[in-house]
Amino acid sequence: MAGLADEDALDDQKKGPVVFQEQKSFLGEWSLINVYDNQEHKRVTFEVYGCDTSEILRAQYNYVEFDAFFRFNAELMNPNRREGRYHWTIERLEVMADGAGGRKLGLASEPTPEIPELPYYEKRKIPTGRMNYQERQRLRESMDQLDIKRNEAISKKRAEAKARFLVKMAEQKDAYKERIEARSSKIAREREERWVQKEQERREEIEAFMEKEALREAREENVAVKEENTEEADAQEIRNIIARYKEKEAIRQQEIKEARAARQQRRVSTENEEKETKNRLRETDASREEAWRQREIRVQKKRDAWLQDLLNIRDKITRSENLKAEQKKVFIKDLHVERQKVFTEQNARSTIRRKTIEETRLHAEEEPPPTQSAEEEVETKEGKEPAKPATKGKKASPAKGERKKSPAPKKEKDQVESVIIDGVEGRMRAEMEKQRQLAALEKIREAKIEAKLKARTLKEAERAKVLRNEKRQAEEKDRAAKDQKAVIVAQAREEKKNEIERRKNDQERRENLRNENIQKKLLARLTTAGCARELATASSADEPVRFAEEAEPIAA
Repeated sequence: MAGLADEDALDDQKKGPVVFQEQKSFLGEWSLINVYDNQEHKRVTFEVYGCDTSEILRAQYNYVEFDAFFRFNAELMNPNRREGRYHWTIERLEVMADGAGGRKLGLASEPTPEIPELPYYEKRKIPTGRMNYQERQRLRESMDQLDIKRNEAISKKRAEAKARFLVKMAEQKDAYKERIEARSSKIAREREERWVQKEQERREEIEAFMEKEALREAREENVAVKEENTEEADAQEIRNIIARYKEKEAIRQQEIKEARAARQQRRVSTENEEKETKNRLRETDASREEAWRQREIRVQKKRDAWLQDLLNIRDKITRSENLKAEQKKVFIKDLHVERQKVFTEQNARSTIRRKTIEETRLHAEEEPPPTQSAEEEVETKEGKEPAKPATKGKKASPAKGERKKSPAPKKEKDQVESVIIDGVEGRMRAEMEKQRQLAALEKIREAKIEAKLKARTLKEAERAKVLRNEKRQAEEKDRAAKDQKAVIVAQAREEKKNEIERRKNDQERRENLRNENIQKKLLARLTTAGCARELATASSADEPVRFAEEAEPIAA
């Protein structure tokens, strides 16, 4: 029926031309598979025609869905390979149930065991050349009748299938009605049986109730007899219970008073201990502060002594350096004096030599040169070796042509001597200036060293003060932590004791409450005069409700 529905739905649509054909066996029936390609609507239709049942099944895909089948197939990914795609699809076509009693055409994930084949067409050649007009007309009419007979056969098979479907539906309706009737009759029968069972149970309950009433009357009689015997005993027991309760209550109150007194005593002792601890801590702090103060005084004394030693050493070094500088200056002064003596003597000798040379020149113009000049005589008197004759040395008397040029060498010699003396004096002055600069730099250096020493001393003092403060703070923190820990331990002990007392009190309270409940139950058990009336009231109130609750499922 699924094929018919598909055919009716697709009759109005154009399937397009047939582009491929193959044959395949479905469930033992050979079928012809036609492939239609409608390029206008962009869809591909696979139509299966059963050769035995003439049943037609269709499966239709648009181009996008059809291309999606070959998205991962490298051979058939090209849309131009149409025949390969059609053959691949026909290999996976299968006939399955549509869920409504019919069949439909589906696509499996793998090729089915049935292998499709190309149809075999029998080619008959119609002998039209040896036929006359009547035969050819008859043959043409018979060929036209083939489509008519085929449509008639299809309509006949459809009508038969529809009749079978209607007969099957009627049979199913009859079977459904029979099942409904059987179920209704079974429900009615079970309902009747349940009503009978309920009536039987009700009668049994009434009989049991009557038996209970009889037992209750007998029990009332026995209770009336026993009440008189137990009232006095119960009263005496109650009095005894009350006396025991009062005794226990008195003991409990005494224990509470003792516990309160002990708690107050512990509180007072704890406060005294805290005061003593505070006083001891205060005294310890005072002694510690005094020890720190004494220590600071000792440190300050040692620091002052150390500074005084440094100052003494500095003074000694300064005095030694000043002494060395003075000795050096004295030595330089003595050396300068010695040099000045040498320079004076040399200047005197040079002056004598110049005068002798002048006199020699004057005598040389008038007389021949003497064997020994005056200069040589002076040198001989001073204990020196005689000089060489002037005629053979560089200082020999000049010739007649050179007499006019004699003043020039004299000036040059004076200049050379003055230059030598100026150079010596310049070196001495430079040495003295250098000594003055070194002395000034030494003073600056000593001032810097003293400033740095003072800064370092102050820095060390500040550092020592910071370390003392840190040490004092650390000790205070440790002391506070120990005090806090002691307080926490004391609180924990106190809480533990309180917890023990609370548990003890709770246990006593529960014991008293239990005794009171026992007493109440005893009193309630003694007053049994209204037991029969309460039992009758409970029985009359419970029975109808229970029957109503049992009747509700039956009505449902």
